Amino acid sequence: MGQSHEPFRRADPGKGQMMMCPRVEQVSQDWTLFDFGPETREIDRLSDERRVLHARIVKLPPHSHHRVELQARLKLLTQEQLDVERRFSAKGGND
Repeated sequence: MGQSHEPFRRADPGKGQMMMCPRVEQVSQDWTLFDFGPETREIDRLSDERRVLHARIVKLPPHSHHRVELQARLKLLTQEQLDVERRFSAKGGND
């Protein structure tokens, strides 16, 4: 992780003036330390897919055919994610 000195300012209480602070880059969500195997990757993938579907659903009219189809797909993805999580927890999680 690098630091950049882009304008992110904070007050310096001792001098009553603004001073520059290094801005830390956002940490990647691809942490191998917290990778418990293919199950967690599958859960993350399904969760991301569900999030994208939900964003598409809310933009559509309430009773449109396309929205109903996407909602059905969302239910299937949710069930699939729950099944993977159940299998993961039955194995003991992160053993």
